[in-house]
Amino acid sequence: MRRSKELGIRSASADFDFADVMERVQRVVAQVEPHDSVERYAALGVDCVKGAARIVSPWEVEVTADDGRKKTFTTKAIVIAAGARPFIPPIPGLKEAQPLTSDSVWEIRKLPRRLVVLGGGPIGSELTQCFARLGAKVTQIEMLARILSKEDPEFSELVAQRFRDEGIDVLVNHKAKQVLVEAGEKDPHRLTVCGLTYLRQLDGSNDPVKAGYTGL
Repeated sequence: MRRSKELGIRSASADFDFADVMERVQRVVAQVEPHDSVERYAALGVDCVKGAARIVSPWEVEVTADDGRKKTFTTKAIVIAAGARPFIPPIPGLKEAQPLTSDSVWEIRKLPRRLVVLGGGPIGSELTQCFARLGAKVTQIEMLARILSKEDPEFSELVAQRFRDEGIDVLVNHKAKQVLVEAGEKDPHRLTVCGLTYLRQLDGSNDPVKAGYTGL
């Protein structure tokens, strides 16, 4: 809608309820989950084994169950499809600030006025643009020289420029150093980031600041 005039549309607007949007996301996730469940694959004849897997040879995988028992499987081919999970980096003060992750962010029902996203990968970039378009003031922090570093440089720069055009503060070559919780309160707090030649503080003032690490 912000670019509606570029498409010949003189006027466009939308009214939405943030809580309704988040609830719909959770409903869709709940509908998809059964298709990726252990029960579904077991019903299809797949032998599902829960545990920590370790490749011990080109033809062997050792699985350690929750109770400590180990079992070795032999095979002609091994496919690694481990998926991913949110990771909270060991940044001083971050854990105490109770950051959101790509799993827990959908549980909030009030749009944060400010949002800091740690990570410039696909998930971090998706959440960055999503919350910015919903109305939050978003800052995205990436340690590398560009976001979406696994994509072609031209594409990465195209997305970064779009983000900046939409009012997103994209900080590349920056590393989060610490989160300071003032007076024992979660809000406000400050996130200190280190650039190539300087330190910068992102001050939440009186607005809730959510530091969400969303993976690479």
